Amino acid sequence: MYTQADIRDVQSQKYRRVIAWLVPEAMLAGLVIFSFARRTQWLTYLSFALLGFLVLFSLSLYILPVAHYQAHVERAVMGLRRQSVLAFKSVDEQPVLREGVAFKPLLFTAGHPQNTMDDRQLYWDANLPLPSWQPGVKLIVHSHEKAITGYAPAGPDEALSG
Repeated sequence: MYTQADIRDVQSQKYRRVIAWLVPEAMLAGLVIFSFARRTQWLTYLSFALLGFLVLFSLSLYILPVAHYQAHVERAVMGLRRQSVLAFKSVDEQPVLREGVAFKPLLFTAGHPQNTMDDRQLYWDANLPLPSWQPGVKLIVHSHEKAITGYAPAGPDEALSG
């Protein structure tokens, strides 16, 4: 699902966003320096307030989502993976936010479908299209923590393992 090329793509997107983010920050920092040099108190207050607002607002809405997604993709490619043979049960179309990344919860079972003690909830990246799995299909699921990092169809003789 994820490759080194995906990591490079997200890194370059983050780099472009940081550069675009620094341009207005540098202009406001220049305005702060100008207001100090001219000793214009009201302009100093206003430019500091704008700079603080822009830093907090743009960082939380423009930079951090990409940084969280980059960390997720890096962990998915280079982190420890768990392999399980699970049977697909259902998908919740409502995305959830985990560690700053949007996911769609998927429900699998590692045993009898009616026994809820065997259910496993894993998370599918909301930026990727969902596969068209039918309920009951057996899959070999690779995951890091609770995020799915890969999958393959399981053979008919493979036993479920969670």
